[in-house]
Amino acid sequence: MAQEFTLGIDYHQIAVFNPDLRDPFNDWTDVHVRQGFSWRHGSVSFGTLSQSGQFRVVVSVRKEVDLPDGTVRAISVPFLVDSNGVEVGGVFGGVRLGIASGHYKLVFVAQKVTHQEAEVYHFQFIQAENPAAQILVADAELDPPDELCMTAEPA
Repeated sequence: MAQEFTLGIDYHQIAVFNPDLRDPFNDWTDVHVRQGFSWRHGSVSFGTLSQSGQFRVVVSVRKEVDLPDGTVRAISVPFLVDSNGVEVGGVFGGVRLGIASGHYKLVFVAQKVTHQEAEVYHFQFIQAENPAAQILVADAELDPPDELCMTAEPA
């Protein structure tokens, strides 16, 4: 079952993190910008298609990846959810969600829908023990390195 909400996004990023993590947002290096995400244990920030605005966010727990029509960018990273669930948010606020604790492949999907609703951001949590980070769909803004950078510092 999916949870949907509207979220304000600023600074070209949206994050998923453990709610009790101190300094949950990540610094971005040039490599992070090129690959479209900045990851560390307990926190991942994804680059959005727009600089800022109000956007629909859809969060689901799934058995497999689903790339909807209009997918422009899709990135998969490992993510460990602890007993406190997760928070999805931007610099100025977020939504706390009760995702069951466990190891997941977290798939971020940026979808272009219609002119009235420019973008929708999907987060798909798929249970997996040792998933690897990978770019599933790259738009023209991404230029990832051969080996994705899986280290970031708190912002």
